[in-house]
Amino acid sequence: MESTEIDQPTRKAKGALIPSPQIAESRSGSDSITPIGRLDIFASRELLSPFIPKSDPEHPLARTFGVWHAKLNILLLQACITSSLVLILNIIGTILMNVNSENSEIFHGDCGTSAKISSGLHVLINILSTLLLGASNFSMQLLAAPSRTEVDAAHQTQNWLDIGVPSLRNLKHIAKCRRFLWWALVVSSTPLHFLYNSAILSTLPLNSSTLFVVTPAFLSGGNIDVNATTATATRRLSMEVKGALQLSPGEIVNTTLGASWGVNSWQIQSGIKNATWIRQVQEKVAAGVFSRPLTAIECLTSYQSPTGDHSDVIMVSTYDTVMDIDPRVLSNNTFLFVWGMYGFGGPGNYWECGPSNSFDCRKPDIWKSDPSIVQDWNVYGYKIDYCLSSVNNLSKMCSVEFSFPIMIIVCIVNAIKCASIILAASYLIQTGHKPLVTIGDAIASYLKQPEPQTAHMCLVTRNQLLEPRARGQVPKLFCSKTRRSEGVLQEWLQPTPLNYKQDYQIWFKGASRRSWILTILSSLLFILVGIGFLGFTLYQTRLTTGFIGDSVSFGFGTVHAETQGRMGALWNAPYAAAFFCYILFANLWQFITSAIHFHCNSLVTTLLANMEWQNYGIKKRSLRVSSPVGLQRSTYFISLPWKYGLPQMMAVSFLHWTLSQSVFAVPVEMYSSDGSFSGRFTTMGYSFWPIVTSIISGTVMIATLLGLGFRRYKGGMPLNATCSVINSAACHRPDGDKEAYLFPVQWGAVLQPKLRDLGQAPNSALTTNNEDAIAIIGEDNTNRGEQKADEVVVMRAPNTGYERLENYNRTCEVVVQDKSDYKKLNIVPGHCCFTTSRNIDTPKAGLLYD
Repeated sequence: MESTEIDQPTRKAKGALIPSPQIAESRSGSDSITPIGRLDIFASRELLSPFIPKSDPEHPLARTFGVWHAKLNILLLQACITSSLVLILNIIGTILMNVNSENSEIFHGDCGTSAKISSGLHVLINILSTLLLGASNFSMQLLAAPSRTEVDAAHQTQNWLDIGVPSLRNLKHIAKCRRFLWWALVVSSTPLHFLYNSAILSTLPLNSSTLFVVTPAFLSGGNIDVNATTATATRRLSMEVKGALQLSPGEIVNTTLGASWGVNSWQIQSGIKNATWIRQVQEKVAAGVFSRPLTAIECLTSYQSPTGDHSDVIMVSTYDTVMDIDPRVLSNNTFLFVWGMYGFGGPGNYWECGPSNSFDCRKPDIWKSDPSIVQDWNVYGYKIDYCLSSVNNLSKMCSVEFSFPIMIIVCIVNAIKCASIILAASYLIQTGHKPLVTIGDAIASYLKQPEPQTAHMCLVTRNQLLEPRARGQVPKLFCSKTRRSEGVLQEWLQPTPLNYKQDYQIWFKGASRRSWILTILSSLLFILVGIGFLGFTLYQTRLTTGFIGDSVSFGFGTVHAETQGRMGALWNAPYAAAFFCYILFANLWQFITSAIHFHCNSLVTTLLANMEWQNYGIKKRSLRVSSPVGLQRSTYFISLPWKYGLPQMMAVSFLHWTLSQSVFAVPVEMYSSDGSFSGRFTTMGYSFWPIVTSIISGTVMIATLLGLGFRRYKGGMPLNATCSVINSAACHRPDGDKEAYLFPVQWGAVLQPKLRDLGQAPNSALTTNNEDAIAIIGEDNTNRGEQKADEVVVMRAPNTGYERLENYNRTCEVVVQDKSDYKKLNIVPGHCCFTTSRNIDTPKAGLLYD
């Protein structure tokens, strides 16, 4: 019986791309993917250049500054210049600060001015860091971007590479030199995340106060017996007292004075020192140094915090609460006790509070309103009658310092990064390496020279490639069954035509499940850790102030005695060791944030690359490439458009800044009552509001990312455009469209499926298992006035729909029921691809395309 061709209706394209048509016509040859039975129009330089000179890359008018500036070599040169300028600025800044500063001090003076200088320098550091890391990231993506040769080689071994996104997968397929430079850039970024922001520090000046407990006669030059004072103070260490715990107010316990003060006899003996020094205190009293008289309540309130302008204090006592006696009765020694309040311990300091007192001295508002609460306030068991305080104003003693060792490390790392970027640029330029940086680069390459290995796979999806591999199997759709152990190179085989599903999928499906899980879980875990740390800060605030709500009154990123502490063994560690440990701990959160941001950026880049890919299924668009020619578009980003990339950059920069204000090292400088420098140490500071802001910012960013996942792609194309196989498979253009890579293109059906009648078929040939049947032609498929196939056409006994066709020739045998008869038909599948043709159809759901 003669075969009858049943053509499917086509949709008339709107408008013409070019004024004069180039006609390609074919009516025979089943392997051709040129549209059958209709005229077609394609774009070409010959026809378009008289009207649009830019369409011809060789035309003088096509060589504009914008085209020159957008070329990859120029962008690489800009990355080299940027990294070099940042290195020069870092070196000059380090030299100038080291030469013009004393003891690494950039500024010493007013605390308000110090804070402004510190903030300004940190803004400058963040700008330089952003520029340097931006140049580094750009170079890393170019190094990891594969060339066409590397992609083709990967396809020959049944692998695919990533296009247009940051990728670790590509590293094992690229040249060793590029891999080495990529890792050099990665490793050199780590110290910057840990150290750069800590190169500039603001110091906190504190008075190194000393308290003296004396009898009234001391003020008028009374007798001093240091030995008797030492013996009495040592003996009192084991005396039992009853009162409220220092950090758990309200709980009355029995303990000893030594336990409440946390001291031993050696500390007592070394603290009292010698008689000559004590005589000097009496002379200062006579000279009016202790000029500020304070009542007991005023004294307790003033020294409730270690900050402020109060320095040494003399506390006058006439009653020993432990022995219940006036100490003057036991001895004529007017010097009862002395203690150096060195440190940043917050309220209590082991002398204001403690089990020798029965009230919570962390709440001054309570005893201010009811002085009777603190009427028995005592220090080391001696009830305080009044105080004489010395004043030392430190408002002009703030400093901005730079760390010379950190800046040296930053400069070395910057030099390594700069050298790596320059070497990467030199390698890429000298070797003529042409990376497929964007998906537009890949589309242009495959349209210019289609890859034979991926022919007849236009609807393949990444899941079809990936799923068999996840089970440890070879994908039978695209690979031979030859085992690797036999040493025979596997070959890609032509797949069965696939059904087109017009499924406008959500963005969640635009990236792999592993990418989503890794990104979301790591982000949520980090946020939960932040919430846990917030709980810790609230707990610490409650311990030091007695009220958890005081956290909100401490300002944004400011240092307070109540919101700091020293960690474990670092309490007694040398200054330099403790300083670097606190810096590393504070910047650990910056590093983790950068690592999570890398995953988030990769995920968003993948989603947006798919959006760009899907847009080609809606209307004709110019290809966005790294080095534009013809009517191609230049790119000022790799795969993140500015409307997404700029907000993301601002959000991440803001998050890094809030983290730097959340946890930070605090260099503390101590000053004696005469204004002389007496020592320094480092603590770890934390701030409530920056922590809350960081948690909210991170949550909003993750919520935004999840919100993007619910958007829908509108192009109807196969997803996962960043997979090189899918990209290649979609670019098998019509034979006459040889210059499509230079012009705006659209993805769609250039050839719809056709039926050929092969005659009658037995009833038993029809598949009865609907689950095994695959719909080929729907009810709307007509024969241009000929007989209508109004029943569903099915393939015979395919179990999966992906079964390989023996002796593949772009046709497959099916059975159709036409009224009461069964006919055997031959199907010529349709074909979808990128093309400049104006006669392009939307693929029809349920039809076969290859």
